[in-house]
Amino acid sequence: MNKIAFSLWLSLVIYTLIYVLFVQPESAILLDILNGVADPFASSFFNLMGLVPLYFLLDYIFFQSHSKLGILPYLLGFVGGAFSILLGYKGTQITKRSINKWVQLLMMILIIFTGLTLLQAFIQGQPSIFFNQFFQDSLVGIMTIDFMVLYGWSIYRSKQLFPQWYVAFIPIIGFGLLMLFNQINKH
Repeated sequence: MNKIAFSLWLSLVIYTLIYVLFVQPESAILLDILNGVADPFASSFFNLMGLVPLYFLLDYIFFQSHSKLGILPYLLGFVGGAFSILLGYKGTQITKRSINKWVQLLMMILIIFTGLTLLQAFIQGQPSIFFNQFFQDSLVGIMTIDFMVLYGWSIYRSKQLFPQWYVAFIPIIGFGLLMLFNQINKH
């Protein structure tokens, strides 16, 4: 793990411990999401947090050198988010592998689905309710910071990998677009 990844990871761990121990140890929103009664913004945001690790898994597969167990933190990212993904980043030599047309199609579907999830969140949901819960619900607080860390990490990785890295300022979709366009331009 490089210094930046370790610093972010440690900050996230400390934030989570403080939040769970001193601010709000329980979360009511998870049951609401699972029962389908949560605000659409919260549900969409929760779904988005399931999609984000796919982008970092693709980053690992196509742009990082591999080790025997190196993929494990990226797979655990579907449960642990930034806690796992940052542990997986080794700061190793950047490699660029070609991908086939089926994987490019999968990436396009992932980008479209992510965009639709974001769009649904803002059209049907009420972001103000979600963000009011930021300081009241541990899951919302931690999940939001986790997302912001991964969003920042996607910008950092894009700056390392791509000349047009500023496209990564489009939350998560920009990182996916940069990976996809990099692959399409190779052919």
